Formats: sequence, C-alpha cells, structure tokens
Amino acid sequence: MDRMAQKAPKYQDSVQLYIDSGVLPGGFLTAVLENNLMHAFSKADHNNTAMMREWAGWLYNYGHPNVFGSHEIVKQWHEDGGLVGLAMIHYRGSRQTPADGTASEVKVEWSQGPRGNWTDLEHIVHHSPTGMSWGYAGSGPADLAFSILSHHLSDDPAPALYQAFKGAFVVGWGDEWKITSQEISAWING
Repeated sequence: MDRMAQKAPKYQDSVQLYIDSGVLPGGFLTAVLENNLMHAFSKADHNNTAMMREWAGWLYNYGHPNVFGSHEIVKQWHEDGGLVGLAMIHYRGSRQTPADGTASEVKVEWSQGPRGNWTDLEHIVHHSPTGMSWGYAGSGPADLAFSILSHHLSDDPAPALYQAFKGAFVVGWGDEWKITSQEISAWING
C-alpha cells in the first residue's frame, strides 16, 4: 500500500478499514473492489481516473481474493466483518424441536469466523446433568452460560459472572440465537 498511499493518501485508511473490519469505503473504492469498471470510472475523480491502472495492479498484486472481485465477494466480506470478523469466535444455538419449547433437544456450536467449521460446544456440567438450555432462568441456562464463558475465557468463570451473563442474554434467547466473542468481551468489559 506504500506506493498507493503516496499517490492516493486519502484512501489508505478507507482500504485498511475495509480489509480489517469490512467497513465499505466510498462509491469509487467499492466499485473498484467489486471489479465494476463503468461504475468506478463514473465515481472517480480526476486523480483516480488517471490511477485506475495502479488500483487494478495493487489489487492484483496485494489484494486477497476474499476481499475483492465481485459485488458478492465485497458484500460477503462486509457482512463477515473483515479480518476482525473472521477472527472472532461465533456461538449459536437452535432448538431441534421448537414446539417442545425449553424441553426440546438443543444444538449449541461455536466457530472461528462466521463461515468456519461449526463444532459442538462442550457442555460443562455444573448445574444441569440433563443438558444446556435457554429462554428461562434455570439450571440448563446456567450451564449454557457457564459453558460459553468457559470457552470464551479459557477458564472457569466466577459464579457472579456466568449468572449475570445468563440474566443478560441466555434467559431472553428464543428458538435460535447467535453471539460473538466480541459481543461477550464488550459485555464483560462494559
């Protein structure tokens, strides 16, 4: 980015923010990333019109294929949250038979990034030998809160912490839910 930064310094932060966090840059850069030549030229100022070859060369030589190339790729990178989003741990749960309510069998998983391989979250039996659950303030939700925070912290959480997490999140979850490590950390540090 050094040479491009010299030629187009006002765009360096926008490109870095897009790569790091998936924040879409302005119309010109988004069109360049989407490989939409006509739209890029229509949005380009005089300097960027003259630099179009440099933009294409920079993306070809330094860009990652998951970051640019089509509208769909750019949209997915944005939705994933860029490198930060791909590095986050994502947790999700679903009731296997929603009509059974809190008595339903449940599936709780975690993944590195939103599109990673999903792995069953280990149920750490602390209160409920019958399994994890959510949507009420019982022993199953307490074990779910304990198991998520144990995984997130790589250590057993204090009782006050996992009970507060249960009250803040777990008791309110419906048949399906998702939460990220970033959201958990923000809540813990908030």
